[in-house]
Amino acid sequence: MALSLETLQALVAVSPFQWVHLTKADILTRCEAAGLNLPTYFNPIPAPAHYPGIGKTVVTRAVLDRVEKEDPRLAERLRTTLHKGGERDGERLMFKAMETMASSERMRKALSTLANSVRNDGCVEHTAKRAM
Repeated sequence: MALSLETLQALVAVSPFQWVHLTKADILTRCEAAGLNLPTYFNPIPAPAHYPGIGKTVVTRAVLDRVEKEDPRLAERLRTTLHKGGERDGERLMFKAMETMASSERMRKALSTLANSVRNDGCVEHTAKRAM
């Protein structure tokens, strides 16, 4: 994956499906942190639970553009997910796929760290036994 985990997490954080408890300022701050290039007319409005906020299409396009710059193959996969989901569910499925990727990458890193720790501790213990 060419996108860093931090970048992917920042992009997931701007999901319009998570705007329920955010203010307009919070949404704009997250968009800025994710490095999104948004039009000047962008005016995000949170919506009640289970509904996307107003401005979701603008954010979706900006997220895809941002991903395209760093990982064109991933952007193509996300576009495929978007189109397969159709007009009603495409954007939700795309952001859900990104959340799943971020979770998987976090888990992979955690397991890798754990495995390295076990390997290193095992080597130290084995070396100490040999020295005795």
